[in-house]
Formats: sequence, C-alpha cells, structure tokens
Amino acid sequence: MRSFAYVLAVAPLLLGRSHVAEAACGGADSSQTLPRFTPKQSDWSPTCGKVADHTPPGTVAWDKTTIYNPVTSLDLATPRDESAFFNQMCPKNAGGKHVLRGLRQRFDEFKPFADNANPTKAEVDRWNGVVLTHIRKLAGIDHEAKPDVCLSARALWANQWRHTTIWSPADATNPNRYVCPPAGSDAHCGASFVPNTMEKQMPYLPQGHGKCSATAGAEGAFGHSPSSPWSLKTAEVFCGTLKAEGYWGGHTGPFWGREKFGFGFWHDGSARFKWGGVRKASIYADPRKDMFTKLDGLDASCQTKVCADLFWPGVAFDTAQQCRDYVLDSPLCSNRFFTYNQGNRGCGCYPPGKAECGKVQAQASRNTFLLTPVDSGSRNLGPVPAGGPYHARTASCEVKSVKAPKWTGRQCGNKIKWIGKSCDRQMCLEMILADPDCDHKYMMLNANDGNSCACYPPDQAPIVDASKDCIRSSGREFYDIVDGCSGVAGENAQLDACGVCNGANACFTSDSPSAGAAGTAGKCEASPAKVCGAPPTDLVLLAGKTPAAPCSAPTGSAACNAECFGKAPPACDATCADTRTRGRRRGERTVAVPTTSTGCDTVRAQCCGYNTKYGMVPSRTWGSTPKAEQAWHAANSCDSKMGGTALTECPYTCN
Repeated sequence: MRSFAYVLAVAPLLLGRSHVAEAACGGADSSQTLPRFTPKQSDWSPTCGKVADHTPPGTVAWDKTTIYNPVTSLDLATPRDESAFFNQMCPKNAGGKHVLRGLRQRFDEFKPFADNANPTKAEVDRWNGVVLTHIRKLAGIDHEAKPDVCLSARALWANQWRHTTIWSPADATNPNRYVCPPAGSDAHCGASFVPNTMEKQMPYLPQGHGKCSATAGAEGAFGHSPSSPWSLKTAEVFCGTLKAEGYWGGHTGPFWGREKFGFGFWHDGSARFKWGGVRKASIYADPRKDMFTKLDGLDASCQTKVCADLFWPGVAFDTAQQCRDYVLDSPLCSNRFFTYNQGNRGCGCYPPGKAECGKVQAQASRNTFLLTPVDSGSRNLGPVPAGGPYHARTASCEVKSVKAPKWTGRQCGNKIKWIGKSCDRQMCLEMILADPDCDHKYMMLNANDGNSCACYPPDQAPIVDASKDCIRSSGREFYDIVDGCSGVAGENAQLDACGVCNGANACFTSDSPSAGAAGTAGKCEASPAKVCGAPPTDLVLLAGKTPAAPCSAPTGSAACNAECFGKAPPACDATCADTRTRGRRRGERTVAVPTTSTGCDTVRAQCCGYNTKYGMVPSRTWGSTPKAEQAWHAANSCDSKMGGTALTECPYTCN
C-alpha cells in the first residue's frame, strides 16, 4: 500500500486529465513568449520546495577556443582509463565538486530565468537545450539540441505508467506490451507507452499540437538530486554518465549526437531522458575498439557467443591480448579457446584439453577466440557483413573463403572427417586450416549436432553433383572452400619480393591499417605485410603497398620507410622498419611494421594529407574522409600532428 506522503506527492498527477494550477517555480511563463515542452502535469514541487535559488555553482571557465578531444586524451597504455577527458569536461570547481566546464559562465551570459528563484518549465526546457549544445561545443561538435513536445510528454507518460495507476492497459496501443512487474520494475518500464487516443493525450500537449506516437529513438534512465537547482540537473546527469561510461558509452552517445530531447524528472530522484530526431555520427572514432573486440587486429572466431564449459577464474584485463596471455600461461585453462568480455573486462577460460567448442550460447559483449599455432597458418581475416564470404589465410599466403552453403540438407563425399564442434562456419574454416589431415577443398557443418565441423582428406574424389555425390541428411550444410579473398577461385594472393601478401588479390592493397581494400568494397582487413626475408610461416602484420625495386634511401632511415611503405616502389631491407612482437601463441616471432625514425616525418605527412585530400580539420570536421580511414587518423594522434584546428603544422609533404 502506498504511504500517505506518497499519495500527496503524486496528487497533482492524478489530476492529469483536467486543469492543474501551476506554482510559480515550474509554472507557466508569465510573458507567454516561450513555448513550453514539459507538460504542466509534471510535478516539480520537490525541487522547487527545496531550492531557493536556481543559479548554478561556480565552475571552471571555458576559453571558447580549446576543443576537448576524447581520442587525444587517452593513454593507450591504460585504455580503460577515460578520466583525463572527464576531468577536462567536468573539472573540479572551487568547492571540490566536478561540474560541467563553463556552465556558470554560460548561465551568466544567457540569463535563462527571469527569476532565478522561480524558473518556469518553458525556461528550463530552453536552458536544457543550451546546456546540451554547450556540452557538444566543448568537444568540437556542431549540433544544436532542441526540446521536443512529444518526447517530453512521453517521458512523463512513461514515468506515470511505472509509478502510478493513472493509466491502465486499455489506454495503451498494445495493452499487453507495457505491463510492469508488480514490484521492482525496470527503470525503463513503460518506455514505449503512449496514450492511444488524441483525447487522452490532449491535456498534456500545447493547444493545437498533433497526436504523438512511439517513434524510433532512445531512452536513458538516470538519477537526479531533487535538491539540485534546475540550472544544474542536466549537467549533473551528463557528468555522472561521462564518468561512468566515457565518451563512447551507450548512454553518453545521445548527449553528443541526438537532435531532439525531452526530459522527465520524477520526484523520487529518477529521470527519463528521451532522445529523437537526427542522430549525428560521432566525429571521434574509438581507437581502442580493436583492443577490446579483436586479437592482434583480428575478429573473434565467435562474436557475442561462448562455447560450452566456460568458466571465469576471476581475473580482468584491459584487452583481449592480455587475456590471451593469461590463458596461455595458466595450467587451469585450455590453450585452444578463451572468451573475453569487453563489457566488464572479464577473462574466461575453458578446461585444459578442450578440443571443440561444443554447445554455443549467444551472450552480449562476450567474444570467443580459437587459438591456433602460428605455423598452422590459420588466420582469421574477419567475417564480412551480409553473409560472407568468410576468410582465413594459410601460411603460404593463400586466402581461403567460404560463402553461402553450396547445398543444404545433404551429406556429401565418402571420406568425411569430423574434427569437432564449432561456433559457426568461420570457426569451422579455421579448424580445417589448422588440421594437417584436412584438405582445403570442401567443408561440412551439421547444425543438428551443435555445428559439428567436418573436412575431407586430400584423396577425396571431386564432389560436383549433389544427386550422385551426396545423400539427403537433415541439418547438413556443404561448402566449397574457394581461393581468393573475393571468394573467386584462382585469385590466390602471393608473397612478393618484400614478403607483402597482395599480388593478384586486391584485398591486400591498402594505404593504411585502417583503410579498407578497394577490391572488396572495404570489407576486408587492412593489408598484411612481412619483413623481407621472413619465412612464409611467420606472422604477418599491417602494412602498405607492393614493393618492386630496391630502396633508394639508406636502409633504416625515415625516407626508406616512406619509400618502402608509403608508396609503390621498393623491395625494402629488413631494417626498413622497427620491429615489434605480435604473436598469437608462445614462441611468437618478431616481425616489423613501418615506423618513422629520422628525416621526413611520414606520419605527419600522411596526417596532413587528410586536410588536402578530404578537407578534414581537426576537432571541426571530417570533411569527406572515409569512415574506414578515421581510425588510423585517431590512432596516430593526427589532430596534434596537424597543429590542431589552426593546422599550424600543415601543409607538409615528404619528397
């Protein structure tokens, strides 16, 4: 049963379908010049009764020119720590509290409230848009935030549905969809609820406004302090969310990119932030993404899935690579599989000796990796969207792919070798390439038996006719394993004179580690490369274009690096690049990636090229920069190398 105090608190809301007299604080705009978005039925009395002056506290000022960049503020040695950017956006004020930078400064400039003791709903609605736009400008994002009538009404309706009995299932468009649990309801309960008739909506909407509907958008469920002034609430929610999730957090995203908003502050300290309208893409690519979701730059064999027998030894790491290192050194863990939870950094193991994935379960944020010995050459190039092809590369630089099944419901061939249960066809392909007894022509999966994976020995007769070479068998999928990244037979990549894996296959021609390959519409990983003379079984790393002739510059120099990896010529020396160890198992070998040592700064030249080629200006606009190239720009701190927004270090080229 509700307490008497609670009934009093919601009493104004129970009158939602009739006229409600509004107090001065949170009431109507006396001049009637400002549009009101928050419904008059919203009960603001707890805050209005506790706060005498709604002026925000003093804050650290903003010079109106400095742009705070979440990428350059990161230290990739501690990739999970985003405190530097948080402290830039929400520094401590004189009272020792983290408050949005420049908030008081903006308040004094804008003067949003006619009476700071009694702000109206219309004034607060307008001020919240000013605050959101200010947040974006601090980070160099030019995207005005606008309050919206329907989003504001929906925030209140959702709160009413969760906290009161004003509405019943008969009021909902779908009566069975929005019923909350009788106790302990989810913070998003009622998120999609909209009264089903205009007659029911009308008391909450401005005169003449049309009917609202549950349009696509987003909702954030937060807490707020009823004792905080109205000028501070939105900034407090933002800073709290930024601290908890960082710039790229799921709840933080709409603060940067959503055009429209509607906020509902409930008197128990909860708040609904509704977002809609145009969603502007982030101008900052997360340089850590691959560190959390990939291993050595490669996708997991099983994305958002786990295998059978998973257990969590209670350790956490910042990257999948650190988890891999732990697993390989632990006697408790299999050296064939591990799972990394990119959400909470958990590192998951499987029992020693585990040889197959077994029963697969879908689990968000968890990626499962199949580890194969370096010399086996199984190398996942990452699944391609929209169904394939799926790629893996053998030690000799040949690319093997599987696309859609050639035949379904058929078991083919007479020399089938079942090698274990896989997560999916991508893992099955890798298992086959890692098994010395398997030929690389055909593959079969049995979906009825947990994706059991089968290969064929080299002496298997050609399988070309489904009616003659196969028998009907439910759940079986038969695949051709084809050559070439494009999935077209006969397009094997080759090792060139400098050990670069490209040749006939355009999948391996790429200007930078972040750039897609022109020959496959940017769907493949960036170009792998080796140091000259490295044996074919060695690991490969990210690289540049095809060498063809000896370096003209001294080996080991920056100019040699530029010539070897920055454009088309030379067959470089092994000294052309610094070495870096990047293996997949113990006994990993040392390979090279192009770097700059002395002479011309090729990284700076490439960074400045983003301005001349694409019109990119740091902290202002990406111009026409392809999305695939934005990650390289961020990972190489190009904003600072270009001299910031003023481009003081550009133009710059290497001759």
